Amino acid sequence: MLVTVTLNPAIDKNCKIDNFRPGEVNRISEHSESAAGKGINASKAAVILGEKSVALGFMAGTNGKFIENSLIKNNIKCDFIEVNGNVRTNMTILDKHNNMITEITEPGFNITENDIKKLEEKIYQYAKLSPYMLFAGSIPAGCSDDIYARLIETARNAGTIPILDASGSALIKGVNAKPFMIKPNQDEIKQLLNIEIENNDQLIDSAVKLYNSGIKLVIVSLGKKGALCVSKEGVYTADSPYVPVINTVGCGDTMVACFMIGLIHKWDMKKTLSLAIAASSANCMTEYPAYFKLSDVNNILEKVQVKQLK
Repeated sequence: MLVTVTLNPAIDKNCKIDNFRPGEVNRISEHSESAAGKGINASKAAVILGEKSVALGFMAGTNGKFIENSLIKNNIKCDFIEVNGNVRTNMTILDKHNNMITEITEPGFNITENDIKKLEEKIYQYAKLSPYMLFAGSIPAGCSDDIYARLIETARNAGTIPILDASGSALIKGVNAKPFMIKPNQDEIKQLLNIEIENNDQLIDSAVKLYNSGIKLVIVSLGKKGALCVSKEGVYTADSPYVPVINTVGCGDTMVACFMIGLIHKWDMKKTLSLAIAASSANCMTEYPAYFKLSDVNNILEKVQVKQLK
């Protein structure tokens, strides 16, 4: 079972606007809403791939009820801490005319120290259900930027292995707690190591440096170029086969879910990375975050080529 923790969930609203023009009146031709947040997206992707998942974290207001009902309908168990306020709404504007995707995000609700302590109790409760636990996404107001470092230590003490997918200062401080796995992009690696990266060799060396610092699995997301992976098995790369891109939101979360599945089932890195590339690529072909068709995954999987560098 995949256990995910989302501190700052959201409703993702996808809006189609042909020829989106900033500063002018724009009319939406189609729109949809879905439950989101990085951990929640990972849970959604895992269930599509045939796994069981439980979603933990914070939830609030009428938007929170919408998210919980949506997850339950998709066979995801929910056990959130109810807090004051309302879950944020994020808007993604899909503009096919200009081939552009614009994201507009809200900050979210406020949480208290008491809310955090309640979540830590949940972490202890669910640690026995899975050998791994994912902490993912932005942090709400009321959290210090060392919140992930704190929760990583809580998870480790509870007997489960922490995985982190975050950004900014929350990622930087979270990495200091040495999670088992992280999934930074190239810009985030530059922030983590305070360096410049000018070529692929430097990127590989940087990922290896993070691995040698005590992080046992470093996944570098390269967008449409695929991914780089550093683990005890070695250094691997995989390119993403061409697919028609509709929406990229949730692709990274889908990738994280695949690596968790691989870890839980003790797959080798080649098999795990292949699935991660195929599923995240299939996610690009749909309008919804962390949604994809298994038929697309299987078709793409045949085209994925994984290379071991060293």
